[in-house]
Amino acid sequence: MKARVAVLCLLALSVSAAAWAQAGGTSASGSVWGKITDQTGAVLPGVTVTVEGPSLMGIPTAVSNAQGVYRFPSLPPGEFKLTFTLSGFNTLVRGGITLTIGFTATVDATLKVSTIAETIEVTGQSPVVDAVNARVQTSFTKETLAAMPAARDMWAILSASPAVQMGRIEDAQPHITQSRPAVRPLRAHVP
Repeated sequence: MKARVAVLCLLALSVSAAAWAQAGGTSASGSVWGKITDQTGAVLPGVTVTVEGPSLMGIPTAVSNAQGVYRFPSLPPGEFKLTFTLSGFNTLVRGGITLTIGFTATVDATLKVSTIAETIEVTGQSPVVDAVNARVQTSFTKETLAAMPAARDMWAILSASPAVQMGRIEDAQPHITQSRPAVRPLRAHVP
């Protein structure tokens, strides 16, 4: 009987470990997706989308599906440039897309009908709102960490994070004081 229970526990552990591995545990990548339309708002299937960036090896390519949707599900953190091409339409280049770990950037594109071959390059801010994942996350760039006076102290970095308030906890010995985070959720006040 004990052997049967041990085998069942081992089986349950192996199944849960495999499920956790497939779910990704903690993701060390970001993703980009979007919808491609023409000037009238009609979806454009068959658009070739390429992504370029210094953190990539090679140039990944995707083709929009029947709903005009393209997807790059696993990209390393960094800055990227997307290129949208389809015969009969102007080539569109979108640069300045910054991905952090776990961030899903939605980059929609509108292609214009073209009679001559030309490329339109759009530069602007990267999407700052992740419309796919609903979680609170703070990412610090190396420039931000370098500007912090005590960036080597984990508690100093935590105190710079939104929704984290640092409190002091007295130890049993009166000369030892430790700082620990007290995470308090933000609450909206509705009159």
